[in-house]
Amino acid sequence: MGDGYQQRRHAHPAQAQHHQGLALHRPARVAHRAVSPKLMDYELRLYATAEYLERRGTPTTLEGLREHYLNYYIDTALTADKLDDATSLFPPMRRSVSSTSIAVQFAATMNHAGLGLLPVFLSEQYPTLAPVLHDQFSYTSEYWLVGREEALRNKAVHATVRALNDAAANGNWFIPPFDC
Repeated sequence: MGDGYQQRRHAHPAQAQHHQGLALHRPARVAHRAVSPKLMDYELRLYATAEYLERRGTPTTLEGLREHYLNYYIDTALTADKLDDATSLFPPMRRSVSSTSIAVQFAATMNHAGLGLLPVFLSEQYPTLAPVLHDQFSYTSEYWLVGREEALRNKAVHATVRALNDAAANGNWFIPPFDC
């Protein structure tokens, strides 16, 4: 990094943080001058706990989802059309917990609040989650890395990008269990 970068960094700390940032996004509009390589495709599938399924019954068809609660994104807060499209094959469902955070959706599902439409790479690590209608429904979406070129020259950001790319290429995601 040249002296000009160092001067900018010390002149305005918030601006320096912006230059060192990296975001993980689903398909959406990308900022002007951003670099945005695709990280990976991933699958969304329905999951629930055994306790929830014992209490509400296990749906055997997509139409049967009508009688169940869904933990998913807030409809009005969705900025990625693909995530909105993911539920287009479902009948109208009541929402149990709606959040912009996948961690909140996951916690709600783990705490028996409904069916979660969750990433397979996250859910398969938790034996307490039972697959629901996996023979009838799967939805593929994408994650993209988004950052400005100058941010990608930062050693820490570059190392993070390399680790994410390695994990995506090898399918080697280890996400420690959430404490639900």
